[in-house]
Amino acid sequence: MQQQQQQQQQQKTNSELRSALGRVYLQAGQLDQAEAHLAAVAADPSAPEPTKALNAAFSLLRVGTGIRPASSCAGSSSYRTT
Repeated sequence: MQQQQQQQQQQKTNSELRSALGRVYLQAGQLDQAEAHLAAVAADPSAPEPTKALNAAFSLLRVGTGIRPASSCAGSSSYRTT
């Protein structure tokens, strides 16, 4: 029983880390890498649904509206539209 709980916690942590990586790649404009991580989370049945929904929202915002990091503010959270 304890081993099963540990495995579930590890899977949750894995999906959270992949979500974070995917969002970082989105912010950096590296859409292929972002998609790989976010798709893995979306396909993971153990990933929390709110995490999946938030990833989908970030993906739509990033790709659908043309928002990208401001090149003059590399490393910051400033954004501009294209």
